[in-house]
Amino acid sequence: MDLPNTVYPRRRNTAVVLLTCILLTNSFFGQRSLFGQGMSVDLTANTGATQSGELVSVTETGIKIRQSEQTISIDNTELMSMEFKSVESRSAPSIRVFLVSGSQLVVDEVQIDGDEILIEPRRQASLRLPVKQVNAIRFRRPTAATDPVWLGMLETPSRGDRMVIRRSNDRLDPTDGIVNGIVDSKLIFDLDGDEISAPIDRLEGVIFGVTEQDGKSSGVMVTDAYGSTWAADALIPIRLDQPAADLGVRLRMSNDVVHTIPIDLVQSVRWSSGLMMLADAKPADLKVHPEFAIDWKNNASEKWFGPQQAKANNTHASQPNHDLLFYGGTVVEYRVEKGFRLLTGSVRRADEIKNASSVTVRIKLDDELMWENDLPNADRLGFELELGEVRRVKIEIDSGDDGDVGAMVSMIRPRFVK
Repeated sequence: MDLPNTVYPRRRNTAVVLLTCILLTNSFFGQRSLFGQGMSVDLTANTGATQSGELVSVTETGIKIRQSEQTISIDNTELMSMEFKSVESRSAPSIRVFLVSGSQLVVDEVQIDGDEILIEPRRQASLRLPVKQVNAIRFRRPTAATDPVWLGMLETPSRGDRMVIRRSNDRLDPTDGIVNGIVDSKLIFDLDGDEISAPIDRLEGVIFGVTEQDGKSSGVMVTDAYGSTWAADALIPIRLDQPAADLGVRLRMSNDVVHTIPIDLVQSVRWSSGLMMLADAKPADLKVHPEFAIDWKNNASEKWFGPQQAKANNTHASQPNHDLLFYGGTVVEYRVEKGFRLLTGSVRRADEIKNASSVTVRIKLDDELMWENDLPNADRLGFELELGEVRRVKIEIDSGDDGDVGAMVSMIRPRFVK
């Protein structure tokens, strides 16, 4: 009768051990499965060819992925982009910080103390940078009414700092002065010697007049799930095929600042980040319909009234001017090369015709109207349009019933951004 009593406890212990092993095994493979799920990527080469696999590591020279039982290495110089399949967009904070490097960071909070800014991205380590590396901070979410005006202000040079108040009816009111700090959700602003404390929930944002422009083009652009775009000089090598407490994509930003984005927040990586100016691009199609009743021969109207590159500024005569001048009645199309993600720039009446009659500018992406605004005065209106898979950009200058004379429009630094 004692035998069963000695055997059953052993069976129970064995069962516990087996159950524990099963749970641990499931936990391990579950973790591995979850880990592996976050590492599934699509790579696009400069040639346009694509391939998929499990991300293994970032090296000094490129990327390693695993396909079945084979590990493949791809050099950075051959890569255009890497998309993380399982990372979806998340609800984003409203504050956006624009760095001179080209980064646009969507963050929970910012503070300025003296010459330093503390940036708190969501679910990521904080950043502490010199204020002179910041172009602007936008506190409010954009609307259809405020976005062109705000982006136009960003494109307008300013000697001092600019506090932008959002009034009723989404009207933006800029005030020049000096930013002394941001603390406790308030902007400390020097206005003609008087220091005021403005609640940031009443502001559209602040634009800094004195920044540190290094003129360098970042080699890598990383987009996270909250919509931040991180401009970096390079990715730092890391093994991504094994669990780690700080698992993520590590990037070296300007001035050797290193930042890690958790792997479950990385949406894409793009290489050879840079710009393509429309002034340097040949139009894919051009039509000009001037009001003059002339039988134009051999595309003479396009030669006379087509897009013209603005003359170099007298103060910087050695530097090319990437502004374009358009006459009323112009319809011009540009091809979008693979790898570019944004079309950005600003538009205003040309200096010669500030007080002329009405003119409307439209921008279409693959023939879908995405931006349309009248130009009632000389103020700049900006645009920043996501390109996605768009292959053509069309710009239309419409002078309505007032005729094309005087409907000359200046587009300031229109450009494709990678």
